[in-house]
Amino acid sequence: PQFFSRIFQASSKSGWAESLSLSEFVLGLFNFCLLPRALISKYVFNLYDLDRSAAIEPDELELMVREVFGIASDTNASIENILSQYDRWV
Repeated sequence: PQFFSRIFQASSKSGWAESLSLSEFVLGLFNFCLLPRALISKYVFNLYDLDRSAAIEPDELELMVREVFGIASDTNASIENILSQYDRWV
């Protein structure tokens, strides 16, 4: 899913590149997997706070949910529908 791509791209030296070097891949995996649980939410928050407003706007939340769950952007499902379906799974 796009979520993992976003994690690796965040550790790319060249920004949002089409490809990653092996060292960038390993660094991204290392950083994400070894984060303490308390920092994972902050890390993910920073990945999706695209405008750096210190708040997740509705469009940023929708992007995050779509990327984490692998829901195509051309799907007409609203964020409310996506989250209500998730609530039924949990």
